[in-house]
Parts: sequence; C-alpha cells; structure tokens
Amino acid sequence: GNPPIAVHVMVAIVASSAEAQPPRLDQAEELFRPHLPCSPKQLRRVYLQLALRYHPDKCHGHGELSSATELFQAIAAVYERLLKLLKPGETGALRVKSQVAAAAELGDLEELERLLKEDPQRAGELDDL
Repeated sequence: GNPPIAVHVMVAIVASSAEAQPPRLDQAEELFRPHLPCSPKQLRRVYLQLALRYHPDKCHGHGELSSATELFQAIAAVYERLLKLLKPGETGALRVKSQVAAAAELGDLEELERLLKEDPQRAGELDDL
C-alpha cells in the first residue's frame, strides 16, 4: 500500500535536507508534503497546480521575479526527485515552463481563458509537453 512509499519519500526528503540545497528547496518540499503519499499521477497534478500558482510570470517586481524563479525551479526539482522515488528507473519527467501548459494539462479552462485574454501571444509559448 501507500504507507511504505510515504515513509520512503519522507525519509528521502529529510535525508536530502541535510545536504547543500539550491535556494528555496525547503519551501518547495513543504508545498508537496501535505499531498504525500500519492500516486505518480496525483503527484503530477500537484506539481502542475503548484507550477501554475507559483509561476514567475505572476510577479511584478525584479526582486520578486528572482525569488519566484528560484521557487519555481525548486518546485520542479522536488517534483522530479519525488517522481524518481515513486517510479524508480523512469527518466524524463516533463517540467512545465508556461502557465498556459500547466492550465491546459490540468483542464483548468477558466485559468486558461484568463491567461489567454491577458496575453493572446501566450498561445504560442513552447513547452516540453
């Protein structure tokens, strides 16, 4: 069942916390923690929701942008690490780069419509998806 995976994931997060980490990794781990244990599919959904909520495009000031970019990158790094624990041997976790891609994959039509009304050129943004 899920408890062994949850214990394994939490031990991995705590163990990695002792190592040198990129900026904001602790904060990104805390954002995932309430959703564990979960399946790889559920983890992907959580990642997309976090990527949409904390995307750097939502920031306005230069200092905010730098901090948001660090958190956004940390969220992606934690997602990839957790996915490797849940699906050992699988490589190629797709990082989402744009809010449009995250909203589209989540099926969040309201957010997708809002983003495209705000900037119609976002429809052409490239992503890994």
